[in-house]
Amino acid sequence: MNKMIKLLLVVFCVFWGWNTQAQTIAVQDSTQDNMVYVRYIPVKESSRVIRGKNQKNETVKIADSYILVKDDIFRRVKHRSCVTYKYDYQKDDIPNYYTIRTKVKKTVFGFTASLLNYQWSSDKYQWICGQYMPNFGSVRFKFHDYAAGIYIGRQLCAKNRHRFSIEFNPSYRQRVNTLFVDGYKTSFAAVDPDGDNYTRNVMIDNYVEKQRKHCAAMLVGLRYDWYCFKHLSLFVSVGLDNTFMIAQKHDVTYDIKVAGLYEGEFFNVLIDQNGYYDFGSFPDKTIQQTVTDGFCYFLHGTASAGLQLFLGNTLSLEVSALYYRELYSSMANKQYSEFYNLSEPQDYIGMVAGINRMLLNRFGFNCKLKFSF
Repeated sequence: MNKMIKLLLVVFCVFWGWNTQAQTIAVQDSTQDNMVYVRYIPVKESSRVIRGKNQKNETVKIADSYILVKDDIFRRVKHRSCVTYKYDYQKDDIPNYYTIRTKVKKTVFGFTASLLNYQWSSDKYQWICGQYMPNFGSVRFKFHDYAAGIYIGRQLCAKNRHRFSIEFNPSYRQRVNTLFVDGYKTSFAAVDPDGDNYTRNVMIDNYVEKQRKHCAAMLVGLRYDWYCFKHLSLFVSVGLDNTFMIAQKHDVTYDIKVAGLYEGEFFNVLIDQNGYYDFGSFPDKTIQQTVTDGFCYFLHGTASAGLQLFLGNTLSLEVSALYYRELYSSMANKQYSEFYNLSEPQDYIGMVAGINRMLLNRFGFNCKLKFSF
């Protein structure tokens, strides 16, 4: 009986040991199946090492030598991809051996919109012809520059968190100048339809002139980005903006009163009633004029600073402050008539054209939606 019990105990122990060993081997094999040999080959724009988990669940650094880590490294590096670069991995010739590389995203394409704004009142304007100064009462001027286009950027060089790029921004631009005048008065010698000489007196109130310039523009610039966080960068850029005017349109509304003073043989008769020639009072007079002749070119120096927010591995949104400085204008040297005889459309010369080139400095903002690849 005792021998039987001893035999059963021996069989039980042998079976239990074999089963435990089999389970251990199975666990080891299962663990081994989730392990791979990985090496990492970085580029200077990305991290020098990446990290993975070894068999003991410890964090280890992976560099250019193969190291045994858990295969969840592939999921983790894919999650670490960002707007500027991404991770790719490929199988090597030996089974369970892999190489992870970084691929830099050097090209950016997107859409951009901007607004520049400027305005001044009576004490800040200056006319090309000094004789205009006494003719005006209250004067206000507003300038708006709207632009929309596409954005193309290409990385030139990068290191760690620093990146330098060249950028191109072709766009459509509409420049809107609006002039508000109250209390305009002028007098000048004229000849009526019957050939008699007289002094023409013109008084204008509620004058609003809106000048729209339709332009094509191309900005070329250099840009520096500092990637302060994974999903955020700060940047500055400088460039030259080349603007070509395609056409311009003038829209004018005003109240005008025209009188004729006949001196000499007519005994200083003043005619200001409606119905005599073109004399009289005319409220809400309008003038519309489209000008397409001539070539006009504007060159601006630009500067901007802002931030870029990454919304994923490809998409980013950025906002920035803009500064424009006019360096050259082909319109700057054009000469204009001394008088603005607004009583007849054919005599019309826009008052905006008579203002000196004081719009040298302009400020605004810009926003872009960009895709990196």
